[in-house]
Amino acid sequence: MATSFLLSSARRCLLLPKLPVSGVPARNLRTSSVLFSKVKSGTKLAKECEERTQFGLIDARNVKKLYTPPKFAKNISELFKFFPLSPDIVESTLMDHPEILSYDAAKVIEFIQILVEGGDYDVIKQEEALLFVARCPEILKFNKLKFAEQVSDIFGLTANYDLPWNIIIIASPHTLALNPDHIGYIVELLTKYFTAEKIRDVVGSNPEIFEMIWDDIEEKILYLQKTMNVSSHRIAMTPHSLTHSLSGLQLRYQFLLRSGHYRHPDPSAMSAVPVEASPALHLITDTDEERFVHKCCPGLSMEEFNIFKAIIMLETTDTVEDEFETLEDYNDDDIEDNSYTRKTKEKNKQKNKKRVVRAKS
Repeated sequence: MATSFLLSSARRCLLLPKLPVSGVPARNLRTSSVLFSKVKSGTKLAKECEERTQFGLIDARNVKKLYTPPKFAKNISELFKFFPLSPDIVESTLMDHPEILSYDAAKVIEFIQILVEGGDYDVIKQEEALLFVARCPEILKFNKLKFAEQVSDIFGLTANYDLPWNIIIIASPHTLALNPDHIGYIVELLTKYFTAEKIRDVVGSNPEIFEMIWDDIEEKILYLQKTMNVSSHRIAMTPHSLTHSLSGLQLRYQFLLRSGHYRHPDPSAMSAVPVEASPALHLITDTDEERFVHKCCPGLSMEEFNIFKAIIMLETTDTVEDEFETLEDYNDDDIEDNSYTRKTKEKNKQKNKKRVVRAKS
């Protein structure tokens, strides 16, 4: 009985259609070959970028007749080895900032790791940290432990506002060398004029803000909000809204106002979205003069804008001269016994005039 059962089972197995055994492994083999070719092409690209970088930088030093130490080429190789997936970024960074190669590559990598770890591997990428160190190589003179403590303090003090540090360290690399208390102080002062949610946008639009004097920043905020009637939302979202010079801002605003091209928002307007002044602030702060006149002042030319600038300059000069003359007209009651001030020519002339009058009498 058992024998017949085994024979029947064997017969059924022989009669069943054969499975395509080679189907799945063949697909895996093809996928593996594609991945292998990609890895091979990536390695080739990295090698080409490294060789091109070494040749370009060493050749530039030879043209300038500069000595190239042996560690120069070694540092290039070490940095490319640390960034196997982005050799093109490493190449452009080193070509633009070759000064970083004067420092040991191991220390550069250590500082990159400190920055990435300080941002919890999410705020700052390795490539962004490399660009920061390349733009501010003197940071490598810091003690490693001291730099790690500095980064930890700065990121900790501003953690509640989720600042875009990947933007700040590239646009304003010296910010990380500032006192952490100063950075926290500036952020707290900004909360007087912006909500906590908008602080990130304000700093992202003005990444150099921590290197500026607070009084100057506050003066611009008040001018934008009180004189130009720009909303805090628009200030926060506009690039260079607080880093643009106040004098330049005043000049452009006055030109728009006097030519009838600036429209203040209607305070009686009822809408869910706040009504903004026109033209938009970014067309005033984030444009060159030619584009500013073209976009904001239709019908006017650059010649008219230049004439307006000259008039404003003359008005400013006259104001300064009037203030200077007011100081010169100061009357010193104790002039006879004044032994610490030298007499001016004007006073000598008045004295001589009195003498002439007396001679005639």
